[in-house]
Amino acid sequence: MALLDAGNSDEAIKEFKISLDPEIENTPTGRAISANNLGVAYINLKQYGNAAKALLIAIKSDPSFYKTYYHFGLLYYIKANSTKDTEDYLTSEKYLIKAVSLVHNYGKALLLLAKVNYEMGNTDKSHYYAKRALESGLVNELALQAQEILSK
Repeated sequence: MALLDAGNSDEAIKEFKISLDPEIENTPTGRAISANNLGVAYINLKQYGNAAKALLIAIKSDPSFYKTYYHFGLLYYIKANSTKDTEDYLTSEKYLIKAVSLVHNYGKALLLLAKVNYEMGNTDKSHYYAKRALESGLVNELALQAQEILSK
């Protein structure tokens, strides 16, 4: 994670792949965390196909690891923003709702749900999720994004 946080996605990918080696002893949750982080690294590099593959490994490893659903929601949100395809927004929403069902006050997922619904023209739902995101205790930059949605 330190490599990923430092912007060294290529090196981070190598390390995440090592931790996913079947020869390496790991718990299902540990494997899910590694695969999820691998997916994040691929998202950072805009390698969305590889990101989806890694995130699928994470879900198969531990279906209760909530961050994977958030990152799948993010992946489909990114795709939807380029295609403007309603189905991509709906798929994003589905994954984000799953993340929030696992962690009810997951602020980043609630904020992304607000954005997804805003893009689909669902003002009431976007405001609902933006309010919930703010109540979750978002950091300043994210809180400003939620407030911006509420002002529209």
